[in-house]
Amino acid sequence: MHRQAGTYGKPVDQFTPQDFKNLTRAAERCSIGNCADLCMIAAREIVESGYPHPIELCTIEGKVEGFTLDHAFLRIYCDPKDQDAENCIIDPFMQMLSKPQQTKLVGMNQPITFEEPEYEKYLFCYAIHQETDTAQLVPMSRINNLGIHSIGKIFLDPKREFQFTH
Repeated sequence: MHRQAGTYGKPVDQFTPQDFKNLTRAAERCSIGNCADLCMIAAREIVESGYPHPIELCTIEGKVEGFTLDHAFLRIYCDPKDQDAENCIIDPFMQMLSKPQQTKLVGMNQPITFEEPEYEKYLFCYAIHQETDTAQLVPMSRINNLGIHSIGKIFLDPKREFQFTH
């Protein structure tokens, strides 16, 4: 997929807008992708459909009882003029699962979008145990030294052209 897109070995935080488009299209053609790839596809679709505010691709870092965390999600920025609005979170990885699959994996259903302050309740992080190579989905409330980092923002510029900035 990365070879098709011309992004093999290139860190996402060095992607150009064209790299971003190429990778998301390659992921769609190959019908594969991890959580970051799914986030990029979702962000591109939302922005290209005309959403007027930035969308941020975020990653999670932290520690949980010997597990290494590896997950990405989207922060959807609301209208800055609306003082009552909260930014929303979307987790395309979890949303690709059916409601019964979500319940089986994490014991609950994640709303399609949820307000940012609710991330501890609804966001789960993929975690791999460093010694046993076992994996599990960990609720944000269990993560120590939680770090949420921005990889970049996706938006349409004033000329309505797709942008990806770091």
